[in-house]
Amino acid sequence: KQCFGREKELVQGIILVAVAYAHAQENELSIGVAMLTRALEKLGTSPSMYHSIDVERIRSKSIEMQKINDLVLFEI
Repeated sequence: KQCFGREKELVQGIILVAVAYAHAQENELSIGVAMLTRALEKLGTSPSMYHSIDVERIRSKSIEMQKINDLVLFEI
């Protein structure tokens, strides 16, 4: 799906969270945690839901994971 503007930023933020987990799987946890900063910038103040994706949960969990310097699994 082609996305533009704010929607594109939101989708990129969601993708960056997924990429953070991919880095963690490759034993690059610090890179994964660092990517959460970029993801949060992209997610910005977007609406709390995007289709059936709970964006607010992604935001809050990303902030929590930054604080503990670890990536933990969670459902969206």
